[in-house]
Amino acid sequence: KYLLYLHVNHKHIARYPGLSRTINTALTNKPTSVCAKVVTTGLEKDVQDIIQHKSIENYKTFSRRLSSCSPQQIVDLFDCMIRQKVDYNTHLRQIMLDAGTYWPMNTVLGVIKICGSQYQQWRLDMFNTFILSNYTASKDIIPALQALPLQGKATDVMPFYNALLAKCQRSKQLEHMQRVLTVMKERHIQLDTASYNILMRAELSTPDATCAFDRFIQRGATPNRATYHILIKHAAQHKQWYALNQWLQLMADNGFEPNPVLVRILFKALVKHPLEKQLVQAFERTIQHVSIDEQLLNTGAAALLETKQTQAAIDILQLAIQKTPSSVYTWNLLLRGLCEQGNVKAALSLFGRIPQPDIVSYTTLIHGL
Repeated sequence: KYLLYLHVNHKHIARYPGLSRTINTALTNKPTSVCAKVVTTGLEKDVQDIIQHKSIENYKTFSRRLSSCSPQQIVDLFDCMIRQKVDYNTHLRQIMLDAGTYWPMNTVLGVIKICGSQYQQWRLDMFNTFILSNYTASKDIIPALQALPLQGKATDVMPFYNALLAKCQRSKQLEHMQRVLTVMKERHIQLDTASYNILMRAELSTPDATCAFDRFIQRGATPNRATYHILIKHAAQHKQWYALNQWLQLMADNGFEPNPVLVRILFKALVKHPLEKQLVQAFERTIQHVSIDEQLLNTGAAALLETKQTQAAIDILQLAIQKTPSSVYTWNLLLRGLCEQGNVKAALSLFGRIPQPDIVSYTTLIHGL
């Protein structure tokens, strides 16, 4: 009120230049970082309390309070917490993403725009969590296009464009893919190999992937390991067994040795089609480069459970839990197999041996009983 009074009576205070400059600054300047800190001080304490598990019951209250803040205030709060050495991956990520579920889309877009590349991982997490989820639900491409970075280093901006391209491709929205590509062209953002892989995946509408691969090369793209994985997975899905060794040879010619991801792709196909000689040959060709680990065994077991080959899956999983300290995922798969088999006694015994059962463990056992 005092500042308003002085503003109205500016002719009177004009006779005092020093006072006049001070008041004009207070009336016209944007809030400083100090002002922003005052606004978010209470929220900072809430974050610290949540981290220290002192006010979990007020978690939703904090989220709703934060949702009433402007995008700038939200970024200021995040900045303050980072400056206080609060680790993003350990604490801030989940807190801010959970709070973001209460924000309207305009707030999300505003926060993404303001934080920029300074907080690259937070910006990307918000894009993947909120922007892409909104697109999946609404098929409205406009907010997603608005959230894309206008410029920046390729390593900073390409994850956003490729994520949106991939989402459009999985949703079979080819017109939306074209709109993203048009935006990239207008902003002089060059496609990378991941972009070309997504385009090739969109073109794989027939069992024979040769034409799609030829177009990939004609665009000037350089195949990487993921390119060959896409082609081999496509051949396996369409039972084009003759093509497996063709792609494996081309992959080897370009200096890429088989890795666990490739072996899991072939192993999943093998447990469903164990009598296909060309598939067996392809698997034998790759397995010699990779050690048999828990993740590989889980891949095969999960595929066997999908095809109702329960006993074979149980045999593999029992081998997995004997070899190494196993993840809860492995235990849960075995628990699922025993429950599907109707072996309640063995399932109860196994449940008692799970080092740290999770919600899936309990749910699986309850359904089995």
